[in-house]
Amino acid sequence: MLIFGRRPREEREGLVHVIHDLIEDKSLRAKEESRVQTIAQSLFEDGMKAGEQRGEVRAKREVTLKTLHTRFDDVPDELTRKIGRMRSLKRLDAIFTQVLEAQSLVKSGGCAASNA
Repeated sequence: MLIFGRRPREEREGLVHVIHDLIEDKSLRAKEESRVQTIAQSLFEDGMKAGEQRGEVRAKREVTLKTLHTRFDDVPDELTRKIGRMRSLKRLDAIFTQVLEAQSLVKSGGCAASNA
């Protein structure tokens, strides 16, 4: 896993040869190599998914805040901070829809978006 996941490509071949020399049973060698590649690929894919989700959340926060500040002149700092800390894509989608549909930030009895 360390060879495929954390070493530069140019170092991998030499390290794999060293490991192959240490593993005498060829069937075991093929099995281990396959397993290591599968683990490395799985870790890579998990990292990509997590990165994509973080990027999607960040983009949704940015577009929500930009829309909020474009539609309304005086946006409370607390509301901006709350949206900036949100991590739930589902919740950000709901807030974005509210921002698009809101006529104002003030709701009878308080701020319309204070439930963010």
